[in-house]
Formats: sequence, structure tokens, C-alpha cells
Amino acid sequence: MAKPLAKLVIELCNKLSAGQISLLRNALTYDVRSTLEAKNIIRGLAKLVSKYSGDTLFRKVYKRFGGKSKISIKKLIKYAPIFSGTRQPKQRDMLAAEKHIGAKAAELLYKKFNIIHFGRYHPSVLSHLVRMAKDPNHDRHKPLIIAVVATQDHSDVFYWGNGFKYDPRVRLVVAEVSGYTGFKKMMWALRKKYGISDAMMLTSHGSRSQISYANQWGPLRKDFKGYFGDRQGFVLLNACSVGKRPKKNGINFAQAVANGMNAEVRAARSVEGLLSIKVYIDKEGRARLRPVYFELGWPHFGFNFGGSRFYPNKTDTVPESVYNSAADINTGWSPGAGMSIVGQDPVLSLMFGGRYALAHRVRLGLDIAMHYNPLRQSISYTLDPEVFVGFTNHLGFFGGGRFGVTTRMDGRVSPLYQANFGAKIMLPFMNGELDIGGTSVNGENPKFFFGFQGKF
Repeated sequence: MAKPLAKLVIELCNKLSAGQISLLRNALTYDVRSTLEAKNIIRGLAKLVSKYSGDTLFRKVYKRFGGKSKISIKKLIKYAPIFSGTRQPKQRDMLAAEKHIGAKAAELLYKKFNIIHFGRYHPSVLSHLVRMAKDPNHDRHKPLIIAVVATQDHSDVFYWGNGFKYDPRVRLVVAEVSGYTGFKKMMWALRKKYGISDAMMLTSHGSRSQISYANQWGPLRKDFKGYFGDRQGFVLLNACSVGKRPKKNGINFAQAVANGMNAEVRAARSVEGLLSIKVYIDKEGRARLRPVYFELGWPHFGFNFGGSRFYPNKTDTVPESVYNSAADINTGWSPGAGMSIVGQDPVLSLMFGGRYALAHRVRLGLDIAMHYNPLRQSISYTLDPEVFVGFTNHLGFFGGGRFGVTTRMDGRVSPLYQANFGAKIMLPFMNGELDIGGTSVNGENPKFFFGFQGKF
């Protein structure tokens, strides 16, 4: 005959130390710890439940140590195989698995792709991954994208990923990894089973020199030689600061990946949030990813559409300028200021806008600006488009203009259309730009134009 529930709860509580109670509470509410002690507590609790009073005990104990639960101990037990690794899922992961794919499918994704954080992924992604795990030849004719996510995440920001839906135009394989050895092993295993991927996405916490499962000093070039076959690959880095300007005669992690994997790399240069990812198919039928980052850093603050671009080089020790081509850096939408000389008139400017790399060393710029001419006592409000084509990483030609209206102190308002053209030098600070050339204001004869501007 089962013991009275009250006595059973008291008996259980008396057997637990304060530290064990804390572990139990964390296990029930937040995270199932990777210690043997925590696992034993859960197993013991599960045995008591099955022996005495079903889910009732779990609800009572949870009420005593935690909050309201949406998953019972009986359901929790179904996920026991997933708890065998060094890291365990959180309750939110088991809730997501239970709701969208079930325990058997969750165990399959764990065995095939090492996935334990099911709450990180949209239901459409989970369903597709189950199909891919069961049949490696599923939709084999479609281009393949591989996404690798760090298992460890102290901040839980990777759960942001559950807002990104699966795109049926491609095949998608997602894997979770810990450490460089696990990363390398998983990548080549996926290539062997699913074929050569068109694009790859690496998600992790990062810095200028590394992410949690790889760094710029590792043997990427040796270990991933030929990973994308005989074509140049594509890698999207979802990690903070991996595209940050490197130190003198060094490289950043984004460039290390470009070199090591022979791939075009898109990355952010400071602390970032990945707002969206769009899949597109290029002219050669290859799948590519177009990110939108929001960057929070100095001197990079604002939206970064498409990510800053990095291209493979043959050596890992060359001057910094080769690795951080200013022509390929997207500034995102951010504020800035500048000064220019138009003919003999000085002009002070404030602007808000950005730069977007259309191709290697080809960049489009657009600013919403206000220009003050102290000699003529006028203020102009303009839209300033610009195209830059570089013949080196920091030097090239530009063409653009200012289109808007000019207001004067006496109240007169007149249209403004100004064409600018000449040479541009990219400066190594504040995303600075130095322009030297000519300008034509409202159809007048060209005048000398000199300008400088920087982004905050």
C-alpha cells in the first residue's frame, strides 16, 4: 500500500541536503545539471513517483521547490537517453520536443546531430531535421545548408533561433557541437552523409580571434581543405566581434575562416544581434544566406545589412589592410558627421545612413543628411546616394550626389541637386572617408570638391 503523500514528501525532503534541494530546484525549473549528483536525485525522484503516487508527488514537490510545471515526471523519464551526455537539455527544450516532435524523434536528433536544445529551433526546422535524420537522401536534389550551433550558451540568446523558419527551397542540417575536435568530426561526418554543402552557418559566442569551438590559430586550413569541393564556399558567422578590425599584421576570426575553408565569409564586427536570415539562390544555383545584424559597439553601431565580407587569402600573415578591406565593410545604419569644401564654401554636415557592399570592392552608400553653409547662412536637407568602386582595399573612385532643398535665413527655399565625383580614400579610424574631386551644383560648371566624413 502506498505511503500517504504528505509522509512521502517529508521523507524525500529529509533525505536531501540544502545543496541537493538547490540542484533539484534547478533541474525542475531551469537546467538539469551535468553532475552525477543531480542525475541521481532525478532518478530517485522518478522511482518514488512510479512506486507510490504517479504525477501527484511531482506536482507537490515542484510546488515546494519550484513553480508551476507543464511537463510531468513520466514525460521527463521518456527523455532519459538525452541526459547521458556531458550537457543536458533544459526544461524548455523538453517542452518544445514534446510539443512538436515527440521523445523518439528528439532522441534521434540527439544521436544523429547531437541536438539537445530543441527549444532553439522553429517547429518547421525540427520537423525537417527529423526527415533528414531518417533519410539522408531526402530532397537530395536541393542545395544543402549546414548550421552548427555551440552546445554551451551561458546567456540563452541562442533560443532567439526559434523565430527562424525552414525554407523549403533547400535542405538544412543543424548540429550542436562542443570543442574544436567535436566540430571537425561533426562537419566531415555530415559532408560524408549528406554531400557537399553550398553554405554554412556557425553560431557561437565570439571575439575577434575565436568562437567557442574554433579559433584563428587552429589548423583550419589543414583540417578543412577541400571541404566545399573545388568551388569557393560560403560561411555566415553568427557570433559577436569575429569581424572586428585585427591587430597589426594579424587577422580576425572571420578572415581565418575565409582562408581556412576557402570561403566568402559574412560577419559582424562588434556585439551583434542577428535580426533576420534570408535564403537566396545565386545565378549558379547555389544557396546563400543574407543576414541582417544589429551591432552594438564602437565604432560600429546600427544595422548591418548583409554582413561585412571577407575573402580567402593564401597567407595568414599579411598587413592588416589586406584582411579588412574597407570597400567590403558595411557600416550599417548609423549616425555620422563630416566637413566639405564646395568651391570656396565650407559645409558642415550631419548624416544618418549606411554602406552596403554589392560585390568585392563595390559599395553602395545612402545618407539622409543636413548640411550647413556658414558663409551663405543656409541649411540643406538632402538624400545623398553614392557608388564606390575600389581598385585597392582602401582606394578607389566614387560618384554620387546630394538631392533635396536649401533654406536660407531670409526664408527662401530652393531645390538642390549636386553631383560629386572623384577619388576616395578609406581611413583606418571611425569608418572615415576622404574625398577629393569635383562637384556640380544645380547644373553649374564643376567646382573643386574636398570632403571628410566619419561614422559613429
